[in-house]
Amino acid sequence: MNDDRHPAPRERDAATQEAAQAAVTREAGTHDAGPGTAQDTAPQAAPGATPEATTDPAPVAAQPAPPPRFPGYDVLAKWDSPSFDDVTRGVLAQRLDNVPPRRWLTPAEWDTLDAINARLLPQPDRAAPIPITPWIDAMLHDNRGEGYRHPDMPPLRDAWRQGLAAVDDEARRRHDRPFAALDAARQDALLHAIEAGHVTSPRWQGLDVARFFIHHLVKTAAGIYYAHPAAWNEIGFGGPAAPRGYVRLGFDARDPWEAKEAP
Repeated sequence: MNDDRHPAPRERDAATQEAAQAAVTREAGTHDAGPGTAQDTAPQAAPGATPEATTDPAPVAAQPAPPPRFPGYDVLAKWDSPSFDDVTRGVLAQRLDNVPPRRWLTPAEWDTLDAINARLLPQPDRAAPIPITPWIDAMLHDNRGEGYRHPDMPPLRDAWRQGLAAVDDEARRRHDRPFAALDAARQDALLHAIEAGHVTSPRWQGLDVARFFIHHLVKTAAGIYYAHPAAWNEIGFGGPAAPRGYVRLGFDARDPWEAKEAP
């Protein structure tokens, strides 16, 4: 997705996968129904059908941030250590200091996607939230995908443009306002419905709803989030293995320069 992401060291693979899954189950609760909630074969309602939800959702209560899993860990403290070289520092500086401007999405599409990302990955504990939407826009501007697409999905840019328009149209049909203007509870309820394939907008025609939700919205947002050093601190990721490498290779072994997990 993004060429400036580095693979986690082998000890952290499971933790990274767990954290990436947690990215879509955080405070918004968008995926709290567990694995299998959104299948690629999720049913799609006929255009014009009555939406499943008929009552207003309850307000979303603010949830306290969980205690840090790796307290006191700051991957950027390794900046001048043997763990990082000039290549790594250059990549990190680009990620931290050069957030791309809007170049491909329209202002309305940007607002819709930004509101979606805020519910998929809420960051109420961050004074400066990790930017996600700008990097998706950069990906689309460069037309840079993963090198493949599912045969039942449109090309990358077309899928994103159509999917965002469909999300917004669902919001207007149900609540007579764009997705970005809905409160958090209604946004979450609508994302739940889209995840389950309970949609009515004709704008979904030709686009697999569940596949767009999981493979475009969720996976892309989670991947970009965990490409940022601030998110590395959450999962104890130390950056690329090179140039320092790892010495202690035994089960559950930890080198002194790796993050220490809370007991």
